[in-house]
Amino acid sequence: MPRDALPEVDAIGALLLRAAERIRWPGTWCQYALARDKNSKHVEPGSRNAVSWCMMGAIKAERPSPAARVTAHLRLQALVEARGGDSVFRFNDSRGQAAVVGLLEEAARDV
Repeated sequence: MPRDALPEVDAIGALLLRAAERIRWPGTWCQYALARDKNSKHVEPGSRNAVSWCMMGAIKAERPSPAARVTAHLRLQALVEARGGDSVFRFNDSRGQAAVVGLLEEAARDV
């Protein structure tokens, strides 16, 4: 996509897009844990052993400031609630990878 065709995003949007890119590919997204290693064991999102992340784990792995992490979570939560859901974590664990990546991308554009 040409650079001028990319949607304009703020710093939180850029964080959300990096998180989306982190979990876009097969084997990089997980459920029921912030992050998992190659043996599917729970690990910290910032661990060098992490190979897959949930939506919030992918954000945490980018090492944002606490304020940026909260703002990103609030943006995602608003979209989840607009879809009749109640929790970002439940959305991640009950929807497919494409839906989760799509939510991150939509929240990134929500400037």
